[in-house]
Amino acid sequence: PGPGPPSARRPRVPGTGTAPLELTGFGVRHTDGMTAVRDVDLTVTRGQLVLVVGPVGSGKSSLLRALAGIAPHTGLLTWNGEPVTEPELFLRPQQVGYVGQLPRVLSGTVADNITLGHQVDAAAAVSTAQLDHDLAATGGGLGLLIGHKGTRLSGGQLQRLALARALAPRTELLVADDVSSALDVTTELALWQALREHGVTVVGSTSKRAALVRADHVVVLQSGRVAAQGPWRDLEGSWSHLAG
Repeated sequence: PGPGPPSARRPRVPGTGTAPLELTGFGVRHTDGMTAVRDVDLTVTRGQLVLVVGPVGSGKSSLLRALAGIAPHTGLLTWNGEPVTEPELFLRPQQVGYVGQLPRVLSGTVADNITLGHQVDAAAAVSTAQLDHDLAATGGGLGLLIGHKGTRLSGGQLQRLALARALAPRTELLVADDVSSALDVTTELALWQALREHGVTVVGSTSKRAALVRADHVVVLQSGRVAAQGPWRDLEGSWSHLAG
């Protein structure tokens, strides 16, 4: 079995198995009727890192938004054995967290941006998101004022701040749209390792080989369809041009 969440941190949901997320004939149709993604079949095991790779316009962001309940989906989405019939209720604390390519930042402290007024462990979330060393270096810690639109943080730090916010409510599933794009390789690898150790199931997108190599499963998306899927070692020979 794959790595499970520590019972002291994340109570096991009654009736849950090792495959919390399953897609069958899954697709995404925009409000204008255009189909962005179609016929995706995917099973994600608890604690896995599953990454989607593909050219610009292949439907990666649309797929992830639909997974997080932000965009409407077609086909079947099953979470812990139960069909998701109301996607807008799927994205909720302690279940699913979503981080987009352009993180939203509030004018205030780091803690303000992570807690959003809720009782959560901001320090633990910052540590998992690999932001704690950066904050320690500033001397401001969780009390650091980050300024309007995050002007005091780098792109990579903003992405990790958004990750910490998504992880703070003990998220079971993290949906991450290319959040490692601004990270150096060392920080990125530490991030994936920390998420794995905390038992978080991750479905994300990337164009970085360093991430794909460490993924449990990779999905190649082209023109809204799955062109191939499996471990990156089996896919790289045909699809290496998609990863830098």
